[in-house]
Parts: sequence; C-alpha cells; structure tokens
Amino acid sequence: LTRDVIVERLRGQTCVSLFHRIAKNLLVDQLGREELSALHDAFEDVDADRDGVLSEEDLSSSFNHLGLEGASAKKILQAVDVHSRGFLEFREFAAACLVIAEYPSYKMQGALEKLFMQLRGPSGGVDLTTLLDRFACIAEEDAENLAAQFRLHDHHGDGQLTKQEFFAIWGIAESSAWTPPRVPEAPRPLARVLRGFWKDASVQGAVVQSWKFTTFGQPSFAKANGRWYYELEIRKCDYPQVGWADRQFELEEGACDDGVGDDEHSCAH
Repeated sequence: LTRDVIVERLRGQTCVSLFHRIAKNLLVDQLGREELSALHDAFEDVDADRDGVLSEEDLSSSFNHLGLEGASAKKILQAVDVHSRGFLEFREFAAACLVIAEYPSYKMQGALEKLFMQLRGPSGGVDLTTLLDRFACIAEEDAENLAAQFRLHDHHGDGQLTKQEFFAIWGIAESSAWTPPRVPEAPRPLARVLRGFWKDASVQGAVVQSWKFTTFGQPSFAKANGRWYYELEIRKCDYPQVGWADRQFELEEGACDDGVGDDEHSCAH
C-alpha cells in the first residue's frame, strides 16, 4: 500500500460512524498476521519515530510529504482514535485502512463467524450490553451514540442482532455454504515420555513440554556403534539434563524424579 492510498483511507474515516469504526476494530482482532501483513508494513512506514504508535506528528509528516495540510492530521487522529488516547495503535490504524472487498470472502466470513460465536448470548443473538463491554466504551455520550446505531441494525427490534443482522454491519451477507477450514492433523510425535506421566506432558512433532519432572527420548533412534550426535533447543527449563541412555535404562509410567544421567544406565550434562 502506498502512502497516498493510506492517507486517503485515513481521511475517509472522518465520515464513518463511531459504531462502524469500532466494528472494524473488532474485525481486525480476528485476522491473522498473513491477512494484515501489508497493513503492518504501511504502519511502520508512517511511524516515523519507530515508537510503535502513530502520533499526530507522524500523521502530519505523512500529510506534508504528499503536499497536504498537516492540520488535517488532528481531525483524522480524533476520528480513528476510538479509545481517545491521543495516538493510534496498530489495530486502530488497520481498522481504518482495511478494505473488506480486497480480501477473499471466505476469510472475512470465517473472521465474522468466529467473532459472532464469541459475542453470541444464550438466546442466540448479540445484545447491546455485550457489544459495549467488548468495545470497552467508557464515555456516556459514546454509549448513547452506539446504542442508537445498534438500534438501526436491530431490524427486528428485539434488542438482539441475529447473525444476518450482525454480518450486515460489515456489509457481508451470511453464507450457509461456508464451512470452517479443516483443522490440520497434528504432527507425528518425534519423541516420547520415558519417565513420568503423559498427562503432565505435551509432544507436538519434535517440540516437547512438561509441567513436572519428565524424561523425554526416542528409543527407536538407538545406535550400537559409530559416532553420533543430536541437537536440541532449550527454550525454557530450570534444571535441564541432556544426554544418552542404554538399553537397560528403565522406562517408567509414573512419578519419577530420576531422569537421564541419574543412574548407571545413562549419562547427561
């Protein structure tokens, strides 16, 4: 995204209702890094002082660079800064610059399905109180503004937004043909618990985690001769013991404080 496109999208937010600006913020929360990568790059381009937020000075600099009035930056900041903090965080910036039509419909559909499930109440719809809580609306006048906008979308007048009404906030039609993407299969474990409880551990591919004293290994990698080595990355561990064990190393399903290197059938560092 070029800087002039970004500035034009930010300027357009001065004509958007508070309700729809906040709704776009909630949508951004449901999108991943891949969908937002271009907006991350644009944010960093506008963030002149690299402090992780956009100030009025950052916006003025971008406006001046394009020969526009820097004074407009204050007006835009007030419109896009939905939390009234005097600066823009990435979510607010992304919400202002996000154009839903530029994304695959199934991704937007999935993001709104996820958001609706998070907000849906026992009656099956989304009520105003839940939205206000999620919006973190503090100012009384803002709450009144949002309530009025909510009523415009509540076509049934029952104080609840159906899924169809909820999706219409973003101009997206609910699709009965949409199905969630298939969950990828978990990677085949490349290690196993040798001592300790499986319930106290997690093995995903070659990544192991444990909440108690647990010994991990892979007996199928046993070698009888030659010179061999292996590598591992310890991300967090208080008292790691890394080494080798022979065939007489006893495997125990149960609580065990003795790991590799703690008996005559193993060695560790």
